[in-house]
Amino acid sequence: MTYATAVERPVRPNPCIRTFWHMGQRLSFRTSPSRPSGRLPGSTSSAAAELRGVSKTFGAGDQAVRALRDVTIGFAPGVFTAIMGPSGSGKSTLLNVLAGLDRVDAGEVFIGGTEITGLEDRGLTLLRRRRLGFVFQSFNLMPALTARENIVLPSELDRRRVDQDELASLVHSLGIADRLHHRPSELSGGQQQRVAIARALLGRPDLVVCDEPTGALDSTSGAEVLSALRAACDERRQTVVMVTHDAAAACRADRVLVLRDGRLVEEIDAPTLDRVTTALNDAGTPAAAGSVAS
Repeated sequence: MTYATAVERPVRPNPCIRTFWHMGQRLSFRTSPSRPSGRLPGSTSSAAAELRGVSKTFGAGDQAVRALRDVTIGFAPGVFTAIMGPSGSGKSTLLNVLAGLDRVDAGEVFIGGTEITGLEDRGLTLLRRRRLGFVFQSFNLMPALTARENIVLPSELDRRRVDQDELASLVHSLGIADRLHHRPSELSGGQQQRVAIARALLGRPDLVVCDEPTGALDSTSGAEVLSALRAACDERRQTVVMVTHDAAAACRADRVLVLRDGRLVEEIDAPTLDRVTTALNDAGTPAAAGSVAS
């Protein structure tokens, strides 16, 4: 199978439509001129991502579960956000909706100035490949590939040129420059997760979503991973959204969002362990013991 690079063609004069051609298919990305970049309330910078009035229900009738209920949240560029809440509060659903992995029942989802709510599957695939980075609890590395091959795999699948200077800078900052020719089985858990972070950051995506990135790591490796995510925001101006159960890990973020029953119930800027613990207790879940060192 061959993968052709998308080429933008101005085939329609409508300023709300951006059309791309990929593998012979025309893909239309709808944007709004009145809300071109999803500005956050009180902010002069454009949102890297945003949910507006989003609701999501799984199942129907008596078995229906309302995972998200009219949620509106903005994520500013260069900001590290942690999402917390009890089991079943909607954390994972929010992350999946934000990444275009789950479709919403109501509301709008934006990545940058692009509304992704109505994109077809092929358009969503292209958007996730080019504008989103993913970091999973289980690393999701290809076992037969080296660390370097895993890092550049999304770019190569998309036939995009890898910026060798950026790659060298990334692996050096993540402390894995000397492990690039090792396969995942030859790396520690922390090293594997840092390879996954390098893969997510290469190409400077609009948004990096992390699902329990320290959940499978010991405290030392977890702290290293959190430091890498923190540096991605501080030094590269990346936007990171992380789901976690660990209050100490959440305190490495710029802000913490607490969900309960599918609703945003609290937002904590400059979080401290005491404030996060109190918010989690109020939301009905005890805070995790805080195994990740700062």
